[in-house]
Amino acid sequence: MNRLIINIFTVVFCVFFITACGYKIRGQVVLPVGIEAIHLVGASNDLSRAFEKALRFSSAALVKKATYTSVTIKIIEDRFKRRTASLTQRGKSTEFELTNLLRYEVYDWQGGVLIDQQQLSESRVYFNDQSQVIAKQNEEKIIRQEIYMALISRLLDQVSLGLLAADTPVNSTGQNGLEITPNNPVSGASVESSTE
Repeated sequence: MNRLIINIFTVVFCVFFITACGYKIRGQVVLPVGIEAIHLVGASNDLSRAFEKALRFSSAALVKKATYTSVTIKIIEDRFKRRTASLTQRGKSTEFELTNLLRYEVYDWQGGVLIDQQQLSESRVYFNDQSQVIAKQNEEKIIRQEIYMALISRLLDQVSLGLLAADTPVNSTGQNGLEITPNNPVSGASVESSTE
């Protein structure tokens, strides 16, 4: 009986330890508090499906119209490019490099620019087996999905950083984010005035 309790305690401790250290399921997206919806504009069907898949285990969902709890991600360019990475002695492709270029802008729910135009790219190299053409086509589809998931994860990290930066006051503030004015000095802080 004691052995069973120790085993259960060990499993529970490991689960809490793994989640506390930031471990997450592959493909799981962690969004900041307050983001309950993402409004996607200008995305292809493949990219929209990849977003839906990425947000499946998160607290947010894709919406068709912007709401007060959403951010709008405007896709400006989404382009895949495939090039030959290596050749055989006979000049046939043995490896391909698949690259996706994603340009986007992010807006808050009021339409204000949260993140100016940014560009992300992701590449994968895969072996081109000439004897299994259909299998290689299926492999390329899977690789495209993996590239999309990696780009979406990076894009949403940028959105999180943009939201954190937007919460920081732009004007000069004192402790606890209180604005320093001649009529409202921060208690316990010295206010120095400078003239230019």
